[in-house]
Amino acid sequence: MNDLWGRARSGSATAMFLGAVAFASAAGHATADVAVHRETYRVAGEGQAAIDISDAELPEGWSLSVQDGAMANPMHYRVVHGYLELSVDAAGATSVSSGELILRGTPAVLANADGASLSVAGLTMSSLGDGWSLDGDEWDARTVFVVLPGSLRLTRIADDRIELEAGVALAPAVVEAFGGRAEGASLLRGSLLISVPVDITSRQATNDGAGDTTPPTGEAEGVIGPDVTVSRVGLDGSSSNDDFWYYGTSGGIRAFSLASTSCNIGDRAAEWVSGPAGNHPVIGQNMYRLLNGRFEHIGQSWLKHGFCAVSEFTCGPCQSTNCGTLGINCADTYWATLNDGSNGGPKSRINPQGLGNGGTHNNHSFPAPTGPGAIVGRLQITDADINAGGQHFAEIQYITHDESLELRHNNASWREVNMTLTSISGVAAGQGSVQWQEPGILAWATNEPGVTILNVDVPGEGRFHLGFNATSLGGGMWHYEYALHNMNSDRSGQSFSVPIDPAVTISNVGFHDVDYHSGEPYSLTDWTPTQGGGAITWATETEAQNPNANALRWGTLYNFRFDADAPPAAVDATIGLFKAGSPDSLVLTVDGPSPVTGGIPTVSEWGVVMIALLLAATGTIIFGLRRVRQAEPTQ
Repeated sequence: MNDLWGRARSGSATAMFLGAVAFASAAGHATADVAVHRETYRVAGEGQAAIDISDAELPEGWSLSVQDGAMANPMHYRVVHGYLELSVDAAGATSVSSGELILRGTPAVLANADGASLSVAGLTMSSLGDGWSLDGDEWDARTVFVVLPGSLRLTRIADDRIELEAGVALAPAVVEAFGGRAEGASLLRGSLLISVPVDITSRQATNDGAGDTTPPTGEAEGVIGPDVTVSRVGLDGSSSNDDFWYYGTSGGIRAFSLASTSCNIGDRAAEWVSGPAGNHPVIGQNMYRLLNGRFEHIGQSWLKHGFCAVSEFTCGPCQSTNCGTLGINCADTYWATLNDGSNGGPKSRINPQGLGNGGTHNNHSFPAPTGPGAIVGRLQITDADINAGGQHFAEIQYITHDESLELRHNNASWREVNMTLTSISGVAAGQGSVQWQEPGILAWATNEPGVTILNVDVPGEGRFHLGFNATSLGGGMWHYEYALHNMNSDRSGQSFSVPIDPAVTISNVGFHDVDYHSGEPYSLTDWTPTQGGGAITWATETEAQNPNANALRWGTLYNFRFDADAPPAAVDATIGLFKAGSPDSLVLTVDGPSPVTGGIPTVSEWGVVMIALLLAATGTIIFGLRRVRQAEPTQ
């Protein structure tokens, strides 16, 4: 991004377009040239954006800075989600006709002489009518910047990347809200530069037979299939207002539900048929808590069964269908009260790895939940877990029956929330607060220094995530924390083992799980830890001993922890699988207590000590480190 930004500011705007003579802005191209086809692109990975108003004339006493007081020009953002629709006219000139891009970055603070301030960390860039705006998540989704008419231009388009440039200005409403005059907004102008990796999803003719309508890639012909993601968590249909619901309490347990919005980013409609046949998705709701370095699953719901998808236009240029399917780039929202688990079905009836009608969902003639009416089937969280404090993260997960297996790893999204005994609210507002296509466990790595998350795939089946962190307690003691999440493996987890040298002393061994409820058949017995054979192992009963044992089943997260008098080293942990199949276990490299070698410390051990001493001496702290890598299970 720095190279792009330097290129944008190193010369005139004309210099930017020397390599882009085939492109024209919507305002700058002759209106007689009618678009003959449209191309739709989705953001295929993290892009970059920058807004520079360093040359703007801020009113006296105004300032723009990041939270630590440093100057914020240019303001850098990550482009995390969105789509762009391009129009191509008869002369071959291409322009941006519509779209939506979700931007997130370090909060920039705009302040006036009276001390009033506006934090701008998340922006949604979208076209509304014949203009474009950037709306702030922290300002009730109102417009913070406007794109100057006719200034939005394509500067580069390739099969895998689009770059845009535009002129922007602070919205008159912002200027007025901060005590300025609306006409002064014209002085607060700057430049916007965006670069995003993209996939083309469709190419469509816009008049009868004109233009080449052959799809530029095979994707538009339906080779991906449906790909259902979660674009909103706890937000209503407008994407700007929270939508959570509190039902009541019984026996020290509180009951809630969360709104959810699905988005089909595939190239084929997803089945959404009402009724017991099973050819519709199911929706799970989860709550996680980060407290004192421990990331725990503290609540889950019964499953909402999807029905009659509506064709909402909040995640792309929706290709509307009847309500028995969710069309390409279409969204479908269930508000919180529609996701009421008291009308839902049990997780125990769902195989997240099946294919075809009834394969994934087994049997949708499910039993009704049982228990106290105020909490039955709903997202249940104990008073104790809420009162303990910490950070809370809400997650929505969809399970479909008609996606290919490799597309089922992006069906969950999370959002940080505030919790009280009787309410849930978003920490930040708007769609920009949703961590799209990420399971909730990634909130641990986002919010805790040093956490590593591994993707652990069962060959030919589902996916686990293993998070771990080793922290020094002082005096030669270390705490080891592990969180194992089953995303969508039907084979489930039966045991977890970490090597322990016989000369290493461990203490404070712990385990945490999330309770099933409302009539689910599964045992609630905690996993038993045992130490022997050079390892500590937590295990539940085997499938042969008890098919309804407390296995780590899909959509749940369990924790394993202990203290040890040895610093961390790379060791091979083992996940034992519950249901029969090959392999019967997965081996992966994690941080665990280093073996005791005796005698003079090794070079690697001295390295650990020296790094620790240097960090302690300099007071160095590394924030926001997220390490995510793909584990290679051994068979």
